[in-house]
Amino acid sequence: MASKKAPPATDTSKSQMAGTDTPDRGNTNAKLESLEQFRSDATGQALRTNHGVKISDNQNTLKVGSRGPSLLEDFIMREKITHFDHERIPERIVHARGTAAHGYFQTYENHGALSKAGFLRDPA
Repeated sequence: MASKKAPPATDTSKSQMAGTDTPDRGNTNAKLESLEQFRSDATGQALRTNHGVKISDNQNTLKVGSRGPSLLEDFIMREKITHFDHERIPERIVHARGTAAHGYFQTYENHGALSKAGFLRDPA
């Protein structure tokens, strides 16, 4: 069985736009081309927290020593965890709390032309 070689890497010096230096950027289709007009170039922009404070890195946490646990003083990590914990679960929203009506229902007119339900046909 012949092994496939990886495709040659593209020239990354031509593009400064984030995400354009990946080898799969050579694969294009109509959908990618239509989305291209909505891409924004974030080159030269600093990372910011939810409050607008500039930060240099949001991928690493403050630790006690080189292999120690993460510190709670790391406000960037706490902000990311808080954001993650408060995300909505769309599947759970449909299970809204409901109310119920108690009592007796009686129709004033025969609605047999609109429905086959027995309680809507008998105005007695």
